[in-house]
Amino acid sequence: MNDYFTDPEGGLLRFGVFNDPNNFEDDLYYDYFTISSDGIATYNPRFRSGDVDSWSLYQVKFIAEDPADLFDISRPVNIVVKPVSFDVLRTNVDTIVSDSNPAIFTGSGLPNSLVKARLDSQKGQLVNSTRVMEDGTWEMQISASQLGSADYREIVFEMDGQIFAGESGEDTLFKLDLKTEEESSKLWLYILIGVVAVVILIGVGMFFFTFEEFDEDEMFEDAQVQQTEDPYAWAKAKEVPNIPANQPQQTQEQTTFWESPAEQQVQQQPVQQQVQQTTSQHPGWIWDAERNQWVPDPNYVNNGQ
Repeated sequence: MNDYFTDPEGGLLRFGVFNDPNNFEDDLYYDYFTISSDGIATYNPRFRSGDVDSWSLYQVKFIAEDPADLFDISRPVNIVVKPVSFDVLRTNVDTIVSDSNPAIFTGSGLPNSLVKARLDSQKGQLVNSTRVMEDGTWEMQISASQLGSADYREIVFEMDGQIFAGESGEDTLFKLDLKTEEESSKLWLYILIGVVAVVILIGVGMFFFTFEEFDEDEMFEDAQVQQTEDPYAWAKAKEVPNIPANQPQQTQEQTTFWESPAEQQVQQQPVQQQVQQTTSQHPGWIWDAERNQWVPDPNYVNNGQ
């Protein structure tokens, strides 16, 4: 108001809202204004109730006073308040949304306010946002990559906590199609083929491969059996020809008078060779004829140790 009031003496002016005694409608106008020392008057309708249309003030007058209490009154002014309209409109309605062909939305709102697009509801995932320009208009694009891999998604628009609603008063949901019906049918067909292929592979694997359960207890028992085996079991289990101890003597006693010494030597040689070969196969062991078994040789010396 310093542009409209001046003091010829250069004094500091005081500003206020004038209460005209001839106008009862302005009796409470001073409650709705705050005036700074620079003369800037700010109207705040927080104390007024009702619709936004009723927040307008008419025939408002301001008063300026100098240090000598001289004053001057301004001409009446009208303060008109209009509600901000929040509108949303999709321009390419019949378009399948993709990254190369996004959905385009336009609308109006409060300048510099933030318009947000969310999935399904006001608390849904944020998809995109934009600022309202100074002329009260805004524009936004939403591509397929922002919506995921579903066949379609539903979007709501919010500005300053207000969800855009249609004439019915309910939140307006904008349906965005990402795939045609033919593409959706093909996708389900591919999924079905993939499931069948996996089932066939599992069946083939179960037919050709068997799995045996690994029994640790059984393996431990086998190890214990191996540790308790007799290291000399090979000698005890060896099949030794049953050679009587007195067989060489019987051979000599049964020699008849018509056999020559050369013939007797030929008959005795196989038996002696058999005993020698059998004995030489097991160094350190000798045959006990009385007990009819192999016993350790007390005179054996192992030269290899």
